[in-house]
Amino acid sequence: MKPKLLFLLAMLLMCNGLRAQNAVVVHQTNGQVVNYFFIQKPKVTYVDDCLVMSTTENIVQYSMRSLSKIEFADVDDSAIIDNVQHPATNKGLIFSFRKGSISATNAQAGAKVLLYDTEGKCLMEKTADEQGRCTLSTETLSRGTYVIQIGQTSYKIVK
Repeated sequence: MKPKLLFLLAMLLMCNGLRAQNAVVVHQTNGQVVNYFFIQKPKVTYVDDCLVMSTTENIVQYSMRSLSKIEFADVDDSAIIDNVQHPATNKGLIFSFRKGSISATNAQAGAKVLLYDTEGKCLMEKTADEQGRCTLSTETLSRGTYVIQIGQTSYKIVK
């Protein structure tokens, strides 16, 4: 009886520790962590010296030198909103994260690009050039959560 009870207890403890993984987590050398939930259908590819993360909403490019690790993980997804519709003006928007900056490409030419803190204070304002490109410096920003607004669409970033 005792061995069966110990076996059942061991199985219960093992099963309790197993949870389904629901995200690809990208860890950067600067401490930033970005979650790509499976509901977003992430696809990882490599181009030259870059990791390219494509989802149903956008494409993000990371320099391989800026990455410390990529893993599958079980991340709290209670705040995910599925099927967010992006305005046609921001379809194909690509973000690139480099040390000290965030670049957006394929934005609407002339679109305002705004960076806000979590209290709604506008920290930076830029305008996308004729090719729809814009770069924001993040060197002076402290660690935390920020919102980038391009046109009528907002994106959350964590530094």
